[in-house]
Amino acid sequence: MFPSNVRSPRNRWLAIVLLVGCWVLVLPAPGLRADQTSATPPKPQTPAMVQYQKGVTALEEGHLSAAEGYFHASLKLDPKLAAAMLGLADVAVRHKDMTGAGGYLKQALAAQPNNPAVEASWGHFLTVQKQYPQAEAFLKKAVQAHPNDARVNIELANLYMLGLRKPQQAIPFYRQALKIDPNHVRAHYALANALAVTSQYESAVQEMQAAVRLAPHDAVMQQSLGVLYESHREYDKALGAYAQALHDQPSYFPAHVNRGSIFLEQGKPGQALEEFKQATHIAPKDPAGYLGMGQADEATSQPDAAREAYKWAFQADPRFAPAYNNLAWLDAQQKQHLDEALASAQKAVALEPKNANYLDTLAWVQHVRGSNAEALKTLAQAARLNPRNAEVVYHMGVINQEMGNKREAAGAFQKALGLGTGFSEQNDARQRLAQVQSPSGR
Repeated sequence: MFPSNVRSPRNRWLAIVLLVGCWVLVLPAPGLRADQTSATPPKPQTPAMVQYQKGVTALEEGHLSAAEGYFHASLKLDPKLAAAMLGLADVAVRHKDMTGAGGYLKQALAAQPNNPAVEASWGHFLTVQKQYPQAEAFLKKAVQAHPNDARVNIELANLYMLGLRKPQQAIPFYRQALKIDPNHVRAHYALANALAVTSQYESAVQEMQAAVRLAPHDAVMQQSLGVLYESHREYDKALGAYAQALHDQPSYFPAHVNRGSIFLEQGKPGQALEEFKQATHIAPKDPAGYLGMGQADEATSQPDAAREAYKWAFQADPRFAPAYNNLAWLDAQQKQHLDEALASAQKAVALEPKNANYLDTLAWVQHVRGSNAEALKTLAQAARLNPRNAEVVYHMGVINQEMGNKREAAGAFQKALGLGTGFSEQNDARQRLAQVQSPSGR
């Protein structure tokens, strides 16, 4: 985790590909692999099953052409072997051939229409294709038909959690899956996410701890537990979880990024910088480490190094909006490179037009460049997107004060202070409010 706008650490985004939303962990979606969602196969000694198992092994090793050949050979021996059809669907997905995958899944449904594994795979496919109403209707019927099958319960829960964004509705289906299979790591992990986003922190931690116990050397599980701890500022526990993730998988760069984030939050920019540097060494094409380096450099008053780090970030990923945003804010604060600052801020907004913080940065760049009327329009847009962003309202006050609009400035400062969000400029807002309210104030 680390800020999306370095001027205020409260504006946080999670620099891990596992996260979406506020700090929700993205459930690793099960693929259509035959060994994960296979229909009940014939007895292992059959020739068809021998070919099928060879296909699964080839798939696990990444040999897609070989896997495809084995699955086809299996179907020649047993044309109704749905497991092989699911294997071919998985191969098609890996080739990004979703039409082909859908075709194989339909064949599997025709071959074994009442098989819960096949139904789970089809429901998952509909979810991935964002055909949410169809997926919900199909998976509800599958759960009714197979209430004691963990797979269909998990797929319906995943649909509610990740597709329809209804975590509260996902929880009972994850719980049902765990009642059926208490050792299902993914279900514990997913339930922890659903509990977390419904403000059930203690229960979320318990479920994530269960996932860690079941998979003690899985870096993703340790990392996820650390994110939960970090979200509640239990930094020592979070650092311990991240350290364990790195012990289990030294090349797991997100743990370095999150450790760096905590060190920044704790006012230890030197330690943070080392963590971010390690992240960039492990994953030089990922922008997260460079962004963290820039923030650490800013915290140690090294603006030139910070500018370079931010540029490295969007060179690594030209669509990485936080780097453009932070570079624009840094240049605006330094009152230099203002043409570049404007272009960077505009780029960040173009990439994420509904991000109020990025609009706030753009407005401040416009203000520093002397375009106050334009800046107020941009701030109004940011305020519509996030009416409780005190920093946006505070900046409205500052600009109005400098324009001589005392009444508007006073109203903005009062509103910003009344939001009670603990923004970093609170003291300055109080002083400015006193100034504009005094007879001689500007």
